[in-house]
Amino acid sequence: SPAPGPACAAPSGPAPPPVDVGSRVEVRGEADGLRGSWYGASVVESPTSSGRVRVRYDVHGPSVPAEEVIPTRLRPPPPKVAPAELKSLALVGSPLELSHECGWWDVVVEGTAPDPRHPSRTHLRVVSLEYDAHHTVSDRSKLRPRWSY
Repeated sequence: SPAPGPACAAPSGPAPPPVDVGSRVEVRGEADGLRGSWYGASVVESPTSSGRVRVRYDVHGPSVPAEEVIPTRLRPPPPKVAPAELKSLALVGSPLELSHECGWWDVVVEGTAPDPRHPSRTHLRVVSLEYDAHHTVSDRSKLRPRWSY
């Protein structure tokens, strides 16, 4: 699966607050094919001499160099949500995030589909509007509410 993309130019506006070394963060994917995705990482240097933040992605081992990103691509990890709590958020049209290919991707609930092996259960059908990619999700732990910071 592709690695998170390179940093892009910083948008105008107020500078984000400083990020402490050792902090857990998520980094927004910006490269083609990664827009709308978030990847877990740890801060290893902040700020760098260029005013960026150096992060090491969770999906990479220590042999892969850390990457410098602009602070506006960072957000704190969202709080954990139990699958039972997610059930009430999984209504048609609800914005969620789907764990897919080592990252979290923005999706919207399209509907439900019956589980042919367990008639009392249903799968959730979601779509990534950015890529028109449709997924059927049976494991609700692969979903979480979409968070805006």
